Amino acid sequence: MNGSYSTADFTRPQGDNNIFAEYAMKYLVDPNWLGTSYIFGVDSLAMSRIENRPNTERFTASAQLNYRRDWAPGLTFRGVVGYDGNVYTEESYQPPRFFYTGIGFDGNRTTGTQSINRLNYDVSASYATTIGTDITSTTRLGLQSFDTRSNSALIDMQGFASPKIRAQQSAATFLSTADGVGQSREADLYLLEELVFSETYFVSVGGRLDYTKLLGATATQQFFPRASGMVRLDTFDFMPEAFNLFKVRAAWGLSGQPPGTTAADPLRWSTARPGVGVGYVVGSIGNPDVELESISEIELGLEFEIDNSYGMDFTYNLGSATNSIVSFQNDVEYNNAETVVGAPDADMNSQEYKDAAAALARLDNTFSTNFINSADWVRFHELSLRINATDWLNDLFGGNSLQGVNAVLSVRNVAPFTSYDGVDPEGKADGGQSSCVDRGVEFNL
Repeated sequence: MNGSYSTADFTRPQGDNNIFAEYAMKYLVDPNWLGTSYIFGVDSLAMSRIENRPNTERFTASAQLNYRRDWAPGLTFRGVVGYDGNVYTEESYQPPRFFYTGIGFDGNRTTGTQSINRLNYDVSASYATTIGTDITSTTRLGLQSFDTRSNSALIDMQGFASPKIRAQQSAATFLSTADGVGQSREADLYLLEELVFSETYFVSVGGRLDYTKLLGATATQQFFPRASGMVRLDTFDFMPEAFNLFKVRAAWGLSGQPPGTTAADPLRWSTARPGVGVGYVVGSIGNPDVELESISEIELGLEFEIDNSYGMDFTYNLGSATNSIVSFQNDVEYNNAETVVGAPDADMNSQEYKDAAAALARLDNTFSTNFINSADWVRFHELSLRINATDWLNDLFGGNSLQGVNAVLSVRNVAPFTSYDGVDPEGKADGGQSSCVDRGVEFNL
């Protein structure tokens, strides 16, 4: 059994798509808007008084039980249960008597909290045996499940009489409030077979059947196979003795990315507060036939180590996705009888016309597809130096009581090579969260 608790309480500037971010307040100032009711940008004194304070508390715990019996040598049963609880709160405060875009001089305070509780279970059985004298086989069959529940609340108030009083009940204007409750459940059944031949050839094949709870979905499960292999060339006689490790590996596999819990619900309603009373509006329109996004990836690798002192690891990845989950919709309409104003002699079926039309469409900044770029890259991920000082220290102090002392110096992201003209080809708009919609999207990074 094990558990851990961590907490963090700090302040940080606002950023991303936010008019109170420092770069926005500095660079979005338009002198022509001065004197109007809506002005971008504030002075440095007002900027310095903005407060943005997150607080997070996290507790994780797990228990694991392994069960073996003499009557079944090689057979092991394993059970794991885990819990991950995270509470996140954040306060954003712009004090009164300073001018802020969209707020004026009234001051504003927004507080929000979110709690996420996740339970996971993993039950498996594995059987290891030796076939002949040179082959080792390990078979694993298991079941995993995840239950995630979330609660959130937010309140936004404006109009404070004094910067010394920030209690939200003292504000003059109620702006908005929101709360939410969510739950998602996932499970998968997996089977994996691993074979080792003479400690030289390693083969692994398997698959996973994923099940995801989606409200209103007609398809909630999908099978994802995988296969991998590795050869240790350092065991062959033709390799120089200096290589104590030299292995070549290759792997292929499919993985799944589920959509949101309500993405398959055809029609969901939400409330709206107009000038009088409360009404209902369409909150979202889903697709009942949505499926899990399937991501295929091929990995090729080479790893070697010389004299137990120098090593290198090369990895090449090639990935693609099918049934990609997107939140925008493109409508294309074509009318062959259409005429072109100002160009009565233009042939709309000619390649020249199509090229000109495509060039003109790429000038329209309202279409995000105009900003799709190739993101191929090669990156020197990590360069490290490890010094084993065990023998040296044992000789220095006498005896051999020290079992392992290492000093490691590591540098990551040493040298990326890419033609991508953005910030980072691996960047994600949501900062690495699980959202599939923002994969490969760079926004204000």
